[in-house]
Amino acid sequence: MPSQIFSVNISSANNEQRLLINTAGAIQRQNFKYVKDGMSIPPNQPSSLGPRSSKLQRDLTQAEKEAFAAPNISGLFKNLNSGLNEIWEDYLTINYYLGEVHTGIKRGKLPRVTIDKLVHRDGAEPAAANTIYGILSRFKNKSLSRHAFIDGVSLFELFMSRLTFLVHIDYPAKLKGLANDQGSENESRKSKLIDMILDSSDRHEIIHKLIEEKVRGIFYGNPVDLFKKDKARIGFGTYFKDNHTQLLEAFKEITARRNIIIHNESRVDRKYLLEVETSSLKLGSVADITEDYLKTSLLVMKDLGAASAQRVANSVYKQPLGGIVKKIEVAAKKHPPV
Repeated sequence: MPSQIFSVNISSANNEQRLLINTAGAIQRQNFKYVKDGMSIPPNQPSSLGPRSSKLQRDLTQAEKEAFAAPNISGLFKNLNSGLNEIWEDYLTINYYLGEVHTGIKRGKLPRVTIDKLVHRDGAEPAAANTIYGILSRFKNKSLSRHAFIDGVSLFELFMSRLTFLVHIDYPAKLKGLANDQGSENESRKSKLIDMILDSSDRHEIIHKLIEEKVRGIFYGNPVDLFKKDKARIGFGTYFKDNHTQLLEAFKEITARRNIIIHNESRVDRKYLLEVETSSLKLGSVADITEDYLKTSLLVMKDLGAASAQRVANSVYKQPLGGIVKKIEVAAKKHPPV
């Protein structure tokens, strides 16, 4: 399952850009440092820097949390929607200009790149034209779509983890349900939780760390259970099971394909065939990411994200969402991706 649930783009060895939910309805980007085994938003930092509230998240009343919920959820989805759009635009643009680069080199209008070989000695020289053609072809036909696909899945998982985190930070009592669902803790996990408690300065920080740890654990296992079984206890109930079975089947195949790309050189294994019973792919065959498949996958995650945001807003906060979320929902009904 997800490699780093709370990760976005690492900008250096010790820093990482994260999304901080703004209680005024915006999403603010800030840099944070790694803290022991995971990432933590410092509890003494304002999670509201907007004009409508200057309180710390810990000081908000329940009524204030609920009032800010709809814009917060909308902000999270807008980030997902923009990110998926950018992934698709980047893919199309780079794919097009790879062909232009090939033509430019062939006609002598572009210089040949000098490649510093990955060996333990100095020395580099301009690559032969045929070598460059091979690199461009490899990137165009294999790497480009694969990287775009993996980035899309990671972005969607980040959105779902943030959405789950938001609900649990507003309703910490939901932790009890997660504890029951996840069963008894092993000794290592118990020790880690004790360390977290001992290293925390106050109740709010303890709750924050517990939620972060629990949310991280939710995303291991069958990803579809998050939707079918409401594994995260964020108000899904049987909604997705009753209304979006095709989206869930498509998402199950998407995550299974992502896993074989990362762990099995894109070759279909028995685990994939066991998880995706309807697949036409054969054992050992290569699961390519075609342009059509990439577009469908991004649309599936966009539609699933909109449905998730709307369901949480309605079920947990009793605040239906309009704007881009509603527009995506309407478009998905008229033109379902699967």
